[in-house]
Amino acid sequence: MPENEDSRALVFGSAVHAMIDGSFSKSFAVAPDAFKTATSDKFAQWCSEQPEDVECITAKEHQDAKASAESIRRKIGLAIASRRVIREPSILWTQETETARIPCKCRPDLLVEMGEGEWLYLEIKTAADIGYWAWRNAMRRYCYWLQQAHYESGILAAGANSVRTLFVAVRKSS
Repeated sequence: MPENEDSRALVFGSAVHAMIDGSFSKSFAVAPDAFKTATSDKFAQWCSEQPEDVECITAKEHQDAKASAESIRRKIGLAIASRRVIREPSILWTQETETARIPCKCRPDLLVEMGEGEWLYLEIKTAADIGYWAWRNAMRRYCYWLQQAHYESGILAAGANSVRTLFVAVRKSS
């Protein structure tokens, strides 16, 4: 895997999240169509001319991220319509152990209030392949099951009576 591939995947995932939560225009700069790849010196030069607090993406990455965000909206939009939705809240709590108090933090992608103290935690993941075996391998490789347990603990510590987790996987290209 090329050295930059993981970081570009993170940039892409962040772009999808920003499109969903409405912060894209403040957080990202889209390169003109002439910049075909994010690994070219020309793209790097263009990025160096952008404000420091924005992430640069190519026009193709922008197009794919927009399609991914729209796909997610179509799939989960009706399920969360007319419900209270909190986007990327910072949840802070202290986990007590026999010997220490451990400060903890999580930032769930979306929390949906389902009523009576029940919350739905939606974790959005983008991937090149979302087939069954590819997704299983990604779950294991990136330890999403550990993230799920940690985030659910935080949501319960914040006052939820119960929490269900739904991973939303979207293919990042057509």
